[in-house]
Amino acid sequence: MSFLSKPLLLLLCFSPLFSCEQKPKTISVKGKIPGLPDGKVLLHEPFKNNIYDSTTSRNGEFAFLLSAETYPEPIPVSLRHVAADGNIRDFTYNVKMNNGSANWVYGDFMLEDGTVFSKKPVSEMKVPDGRILYMFDSTTQFGRQTQLMHKDQQTFYKTGSIARLKQKIEADPYAFHYLYTLKERIWGFSDAQFKTLFAAFDKEVQDSKTGKELLSFVETRSSKKLNHTTELFGLDGRKTPVLEKDAKYTMVILWAYWCGPCRAEIPTLKTIYTRFAGKPQVDMVSVTVDADEAKWKQALAAEKMPWKQLRITPDAELYMHELFSYTNAIPVVILVDQQGKLLKRIEGSDKKALLDMADYIAQQDV
Repeated sequence: MSFLSKPLLLLLCFSPLFSCEQKPKTISVKGKIPGLPDGKVLLHEPFKNNIYDSTTSRNGEFAFLLSAETYPEPIPVSLRHVAADGNIRDFTYNVKMNNGSANWVYGDFMLEDGTVFSKKPVSEMKVPDGRILYMFDSTTQFGRQTQLMHKDQQTFYKTGSIARLKQKIEADPYAFHYLYTLKERIWGFSDAQFKTLFAAFDKEVQDSKTGKELLSFVETRSSKKLNHTTELFGLDGRKTPVLEKDAKYTMVILWAYWCGPCRAEIPTLKTIYTRFAGKPQVDMVSVTVDADEAKWKQALAAEKMPWKQLRITPDAELYMHELFSYTNAIPVVILVDQQGKLLKRIEGSDKKALLDMADYIAQQDV
């Protein structure tokens, strides 16, 4: 029997073909927070109700143990604590700005192994909706990806120059936060600009699921246009065409249940619907941009909108700009012709603009 010598073993460990470093099979997020009431802790998607996991807190302690296979890349997450008395605490993080002049409050962190909350929050603040902001300082034990996100201080997406954006990525090429920011604003970059920025990332980031999705998107987005083959989920969960073949003009309304201005314009939309009722040449369809199906259906039950209601499918989510001129802001109402060509677009709640759009339709041959 022969054994590898120690020098050879070390050589193999650092060889590109052999690696002694293994990624963890599980991702742990733990807390031991003095004064935290007993209750439930939710790990969820930031600013949304999509819950990834939940656990109990007892005597200030809680722990999540997630499969790294299920979460192969460090996605942004948030923590919410629901106490037995019903009080809701949202975890937030007070981070010092790079220039030291002010602080920035984050409500999320990156899902990485070894995240630990071990100190009492520096403050608790009740907000008008009744939630408590549970404020932690920068001594919380975060992983590298979270530190990079907090270091950015919201400046990456405000950087106008492609050259400067590229420099930022080159300085931290393994920052998934930058990749996710590009995904959110992909509609603002040409194919050439995106590929310039994408090439600056570390290979692990490029080869991630999100990286591959973005590269595929850029290579195919020119072919994604709203037409009679475009289908989204209907109320019954089945794919439903957005455009009706008989409709010469279709108003497509982008909204979400949590968007106050979106819901404020529904009475005006109902007036427009009544105006064209019985005319198959004119159609209306609302498309929710939120993934929470239950909340969407609750809002529909409350609002009672009589026209077609759809929600985004996963395969259409990246192409929202190409399909509906969506730029991460709602409400948006677009008017398209029979082939899906954009005729008019309204961003923001604007009653007069909606009624003007209806007048424009009425002046056509319908």
